[in-house]
Formats: sequence, structure tokens, C-alpha cells
Amino acid sequence: MTLLLGCKRALEKPTPPARSKPHGQAARPADGSRPRAASCLGAAPMSGRCDMADFGGSRDRRLSPVLARAYRRTRYCAGGVVVRLDRNSRRADALLDRLGVREGGFVTAWNPMSRRMPEGWNRRMQHALAASVRGLPTVGGLGVGDGWTEEHLLIGAARGRLGVLARRFRQRAIVVVRIGRKARLVVV
Repeated sequence: MTLLLGCKRALEKPTPPARSKPHGQAARPADGSRPRAASCLGAAPMSGRCDMADFGGSRDRRLSPVLARAYRRTRYCAGGVVVRLDRNSRRADALLDRLGVREGGFVTAWNPMSRRMPEGWNRRMQHALAASVRGLPTVGGLGVGDGWTEEHLLIGAARGRLGVLARRFRQRAIVVVRIGRKARLVVV
């Protein structure tokens, strides 16, 4: 519980508001071309497609631009360390090092397939997730977005194993962190 309190304190730091156009209007690139949907991986130029090679699959998966944007705006916290997508974090690297792993990820059992569920149900499923990762290095955490909060676990494991867990608990994506690399969203 003290780790979650550390997350709440870390998340209290204000973040600059996201700049956006009114609903339904997207900013046009400087070259005048049509705007593209947000990429769920952030590596490729905004295609809206996600490579499943990390999980041995050959099929692309998609997130809606709205859902991809929600993942990008979310702050993921564990052990008092705040992680944002597409950013490096020395504090996250140190946390992974303390866990004795080089790679891990934020996984939740809350709101499967991005559909809001009752809080009691979410807590029971999160408890089941925690029970299924006993023996793995794990730190309790939170995902905080625009007007919502979900419990997460930062689990020290390879992304393939994290993907299996996420699919078991009907999640669309996980946030993968690796020492020396930017945090990234991987659609499962």
C-alpha cells in the first residue's frame, strides 16, 4: 500500500494540458496532407497499425485513434515512478534494476476490452491477476488518465509472457518498459 501512496504523490505533480483541436477537428500537417491516426506503437509514423511480431503473430491489430490517444495521455506509476509512453525514464530503469529484471510491463485486469466495469468486479479480477503472477517480481501501481484511474501491476517479465497475461485478462494492450529504452505500447 505504501507504494501506491508513493504513486499518488508522484502523480500529483501537474502535467501540462494536452493541446487539442475541438472534437472532430484534427490539425493538418505542415505539408497540407490529411492527418493520420495515432499509432499504437509510436515507432512508425502514425499508421494506426501495430506489429504483432513481439508475440509471434503475423496479424496486425488496431486501436481506434481515440483509444490510442487515451493510452498516450495516461501516466503509469509504480513504486513512486511515473512512466509516460515514448519517453525514457532513469527512475523506471532503476526500479527495474531493483526488481532484478531488464524488462517488464504494466498490466491490469480492470475494464476488459476497454469497457468500464463495476469497481468491485475490477478489484476481484486484479486480485486474480496478482495471484497468477506470484513468484514474478511485481510492484503495485496505477494508470491515471483524463478523469479515470485503474490499478496496474508492474511485472518483471518478458513481453511475450506479459502479452499472454494481458490476453488472459482480456486487455487490448500493455505498456512495456525496458532498461535504456522508451516505454512503449504493445497491442495484444
